[in-house]
Amino acid sequence: MDRRRPIPVILYFVLCNFCVCDIYNGITLFSNSAGQSHTYLISNNHNFINIWDHSSGIVGTPYLLKDRTIVVQLKSGTHYFGNSHGPIGGRFNRMDWDGNLLWDFSYHDYTY
Repeated sequence: MDRRRPIPVILYFVLCNFCVCDIYNGITLFSNSAGQSHTYLISNNHNFINIWDHSSGIVGTPYLLKDRTIVVQLKSGTHYFGNSHGPIGGRFNRMDWDGNLLWDFSYHDYTY
């Protein structure tokens, strides 16, 4: 078995990764899941563009809409699964750019 073959193949993949990877112009939206709940919008230079505060913990991924509002899924304090370590989400908030709550919607029941 020729042991020299994997080296060119590995080298090829490493070079392709360096040629293709790049930082694109844009922004990043993310939320923390521990401690106080915030959603952050940052630039590629790590400058904060906006920060939203939330009344309870974030469960899922935040979404930035075209009208500059965000939609986030929050932990629900009234889910029906007890201490079963089941789903804890089921609450959705939409907030404007200034952090004002536009709507708070709960979507959970005894069966979901």
